Amino acid sequence: MFLVSWLFKLMESFTQKIKIGSRASKLALVQVEEVRSLLKEKGIKISFARRTYSTRGDQNKTVSLTASPADDFFTDALDTALLNNEIDAAIHSAKDLPQPLPAGLTIFALTASPDETDAFVGKVTFNQLPAGAKVATSSILRQQRVKELNPELETVDIRGTIEERIRKMRDGYCDGLIVATAALKRLGLEKHIQSIMPWEAAPLQGQLAVVGRAGDTA
Repeated sequence: MFLVSWLFKLMESFTQKIKIGSRASKLALVQVEEVRSLLKEKGIKISFARRTYSTRGDQNKTVSLTASPADDFFTDALDTALLNNEIDAAIHSAKDLPQPLPAGLTIFALTASPDETDAFVGKVTFNQLPAGAKVATSSILRQQRVKELNPELETVDIRGTIEERIRKMRDGYCDGLIVATAALKRLGLEKHIQSIMPWEAAPLQGQLAVVGRAGDTA
């Protein structure tokens, strides 16, 4: 993993704690610590003051992501906090970023992905699923790929954190889940992986993005 060198220069220019914003899920907090560790490995000694925010995507877990919600569904509150100078930088899953970013914001850095694959979580392997089994994912692309591999499977929508999705599966909502392998590894949930899916994952999968105000890079 790496962060672009000019991000280090930017962060070294701060004399106070850097106010870092993220969502409040366990995964989001782990990702903040991952960036902190990367900086420490590079010899950048900076203190973080962590602030958490609830985005529309966090507040509304009934809207299907297959219905194409707004691009900033998982970033809006953090974008606003940056533009209002409440925080100095925000850490996101890179694939959640809107395209383009709101005016005045820029990507300070992208990390390398620890794992770009998708994983199947279930009681059996993906290939052992019987006809009619329900595979849950919030991604249209993943739903299509599941059907391409096995047209006899049923795909269903699912929302919530990784932990919430696993609980829903255990409660009988579905027979298995397709989720990012990197997310499972970051949460220490690798034991739930039954299969690594054979397809090419979405762009930026597993990468983290550090976003800040464009003027702060000068």
